[in-house]
Amino acid sequence: MISCVQLKLRVRIPRERLPVDFDIAQSLIAVALNEAAKSGFAISIVVLDATTCPVASTQMAGGVSGSVEVAYIRAVSAAFHLGNTDDAGPALQSQARAASMPQVVLGRPRYHGGIGLRDKVGGVVGWVGVAGTDEAVDEAIARAVAASFVS
Repeated sequence: MISCVQLKLRVRIPRERLPVDFDIAQSLIAVALNEAAKSGFAISIVVLDATTCPVASTQMAGGVSGSVEVAYIRAVSAAFHLGNTDDAGPALQSQARAASMPQVVLGRPRYHGGIGLRDKVGGVVGWVGVAGTDEAVDEAIARAVAASFVS
C-alpha cells in the first residue's frame, strides 16, 4: 500500500489551497492515458497533492507489474527536489547516466517521469509520476499532464 511521505517542506500550504482533488486527479490521469494511447504504451500514473499524499492512481491494461509503485517514487522524487525529475544540471545528468544510476541530489535520487503541478503564480500544488515505458517517454507524458493542469 502506498502511503504519504512526510516531507519537511519549508512552506506551509493551507488546506483550502490544495487544488488537486480527486476530480482534478482523474482529469489529469485521463490526459496521461490519452497521451500513452496515442503512442501505444501502457503506463501507470500517480497524482499526489501538495503534501505528497496520493489522490488517485491507475495502471493501464498490459502495464508493467510494479509500475504504479515506480510512478509513485517518481512523483515523490520530484517533490523532494521541488520541481521536475529532469531539472538537474547537464553535468550531473551526464555523470549519472554514464554511471547508469539515478541522479542523487541532497541525498535523494532523481528519477525521470515525475513533475510538479504548478498554479498560476508558479507555486507547486501537486505532483504527478508516470512509469511503464522508457524514462524519456514517461517524462514527456508527465510534462503533457502538467501542461494540462489549470488551478
